[in-house]
Amino acid sequence: MFLTCFLLNKSINLDLKINENLTIPLLEIERGKLFYEFCTVFSELTTEPDKRFPYEIRVKVNVEKVDKDYLIRLQLFTEAHLKCDRCNEEFDKKISEKITFLCTFEKEKAENQDSDEIKLLHNGVKSITITQEVLDLLLLSISQKVLCKKDCKGLCSKCGANLNKVSCKCKKDTIDPRWNKLKNINFDD
Repeated sequence: MFLTCFLLNKSINLDLKINENLTIPLLEIERGKLFYEFCTVFSELTTEPDKRFPYEIRVKVNVEKVDKDYLIRLQLFTEAHLKCDRCNEEFDKKISEKITFLCTFEKEKAENQDSDEIKLLHNGVKSITITQEVLDLLLLSISQKVLCKKDCKGLCSKCGANLNKVSCKCKKDTIDPRWNKLKNINFDD
């Protein structure tokens, strides 16, 4: 993983040996706005059984001190390796997601908000770890119904052919005889 930090219009490249721990030092933020860029791969998301994110994940973070709090704007970019729920074909999908949240030391402020957009920091903390927020954003970016394309035709229920690639010769109008009585229902009444 590498980290690029832009501080007061100066770019500093740091080669960090942090294993999937995305951390922002608070000391640097005291001097104003900061921009960080992390590049990482979450190893637990690249192997079985969940190998949907084998590619590098680029995370851009804007951190701004607002009174005693820290406003964090996070944006991630990557590709996911997925399998279509209709045709069972594997494909890659570009992902670009954003989230904004506030980090505060004030327990009352965090408890009074009915939101996940406020993160409570404990006194004496010298850095903000955003690993969990990145992981949550990444996992929530994948819909429950994964499709290779909106109009995916899926598989033939008779022969199993991928209808996106071939048109099969299976007879389509056969109806399970248990459903025949439903043909007589008239919905126009």
